[in-house]
Amino acid sequence: MIDNVRFIVADDILLAGYWNGMAFEVRFSDIEPYWSYANENDFEGGFVRAFDDKLMITLLTGSSQGGAVVVWDVATETIEHVSDGSYCIAVDMDDQYVYKLLDVQTFTVESNLQIWKSPLSNMDAWNEGKCLAKGIKPPETSGDNECSLRKLRDGFEIKVAGRVGYIISVDLT
Repeated sequence: MIDNVRFIVADDILLAGYWNGMAFEVRFSDIEPYWSYANENDFEGGFVRAFDDKLMITLLTGSSQGGAVVVWDVATETIEHVSDGSYCIAVDMDDQYVYKLLDVQTFTVESNLQIWKSPLSNMDAWNEGKCLAKGIKPPETSGDNECSLRKLRDGFEIKVAGRVGYIISVDLT
């Protein structure tokens, strides 16, 4: 079981936590060969989601206009997946794919949610994957914008601020 995961962002350590009672660390230098912005100076934030003995780590830079999604196997201390994480606000995975919920917005593009998938075997931080859905209008929130994405059998559940915002059907192929 993975618990007490927290960002450190010092001395090359991105984050640390415990797996089955044993301490572990993920270092920027572990990720840097796959994504050149994996360092303390470029890191602007991110989030982590635990799955059994794997961590999905999202690193963001450039006001979220740049980023990477990394799957770290805590048991083997290896990276199993790297893909583009630009605009990423939530993640999910199964045994074949990584799913990303993006909130794409710029000075000229109004906020819209998009769902992308990448093969779990992908090791290219510049590969966006395949767009499954786009143009989803984000629900209104009262400032709490914590999001989650959960893959369902034939679509996804998107929660914003702890409330189910959408259950959408998506062609997963």
